[in-house]
Amino acid sequence: TLDTRIFLRHLAADIVNTTMRTYVEQNFKTKLDSTLQATDWMAKQIADLQFKVEASQQALVKYQRENQILGTDEKQNITTSKLDQLNHELTAAQADRIQKEAKYQNTLAGNLAAIPELSQNTLIGNLQEQAATAERDYAEANVRFGPSYPKVIELSQKLEQARAAVRREIEAVSQRIKSEYETALACERLLTRAFDTQKVEANNLNEKAIQYDILKREAELNRNLYENLLQKSKEA
Repeated sequence: TLDTRIFLRHLAADIVNTTMRTYVEQNFKTKLDSTLQATDWMAKQIADLQFKVEASQQALVKYQRENQILGTDEKQNITTSKLDQLNHELTAAQADRIQKEAKYQNTLAGNLAAIPELSQNTLIGNLQEQAATAERDYAEANVRFGPSYPKVIELSQKLEQARAAVRREIEAVSQRIKSEYETALACERLLTRAFDTQKVEANNLNEKAIQYDILKREAELNRNLYENLLQKSKEA
């Protein structure tokens, strides 16, 4: 009948509507459950990340405090500049020591002509001329009067005094050359130790800077992950 058909149509429509509502509700519930599970998981991850952020930040601050790191770039620049300066000073000191050592070795070998301080020394030159004159006078008198003659004996003493004066002056200059060499050698050794110490400090600073950068990047990474995950949790 007509009433039956109308009833059946309404019934069919109710069934379809009920089915759709059930599907929508079920779908919403499934998504809600999934979202809740995701937010629960994110909440746990956020708690873990928050702990990591705090731990990594504390580790960074502790390392910075223990190693007295204020500005790694600035401190590295200062340390490197000092190292370069010491390197230049050490190179100059080595060259100076080599030059003065060569002079000193020539004095030991008696190679006086190779030492300007001796070969071009006016006082030594004058004393050598006086010694040469005394030697000539002695030789002439000795030939004429013989070694026992009083004048010859006097000239012999004068010659020995002239030669002794030359030796004393040469010895005095040689001692100055030796002293200058020893001073240059001591200066080179001091600069070598200072350079080696500064080199160790530079290497230590580089190692500290590397470790500091690692800790800093780890802290930044944990903080970024924490902030991203916290934002997604809020969106969820």
